[in-house]
Amino acid sequence: MKIKHLHFQMHFNQQGISLVEVVVATAIMAIIVSMASALIIEGTRVQDFISQQSDAVAEANKSLTNITKYLRESADGDNGEYAIVESNGTTFSFYSDIDADNNTELISYYLNGTNLIESVIEPTGDPLTYLEENAEESILSTHVINQTVYSNNIFTYYNSDYPADTTNNPLTEPVDITEISLVQIHLDININPNRIPDTSIVETFTQIRNLKTNL
Repeated sequence: MKIKHLHFQMHFNQQGISLVEVVVATAIMAIIVSMASALIIEGTRVQDFISQQSDAVAEANKSLTNITKYLRESADGDNGEYAIVESNGTTFSFYSDIDADNNTELISYYLNGTNLIESVIEPTGDPLTYLEENAEESILSTHVINQTVYSNNIFTYYNSDYPADTTNNPLTEPVDITEISLVQIHLDININPNRIPDTSIVETFTQIRNLKTNL
């Protein structure tokens, strides 16, 4: 009886050890699955961010291409006003014939929150005038955080002596519009302002060709 009892006890202990191993293995597997799931979720979030950020940067690049095109061909308004109307760090207005109809439109770019807005006014009447009520506005670029996060200007202005003259350039506000020859356009793009290291910079310099002071 004593020997049989010992044999039964040993058999029970062996079964107990197997159960512990199963529990440990299950716990390890659960940890691995949990970590893998977390990595997959984070990877998906990063991929989504990269995709959306790339779209926002592409949008900003397209915007700067259009602004550059219009700005290079700026000319005096049909009302006789000088080609450049307003110039500061977040707003820039000028005349240019953007639709090739032989009339110069009044074009304005300004920041509204994190959206870069384009406003276009066609001249009407006799004599031709530019009425605010005729302004057509559209969003050119989104997720522009120049002012909401960095306090960076969108527009910076230089005279015809730049880059030789860095003492008087860039031009300080209030900017003398007749001095402007070169415009720097700078956009800080980030779809999530809490991720500052991932901010993309889209930037260009545009020489204004048709200003009277540049002839």
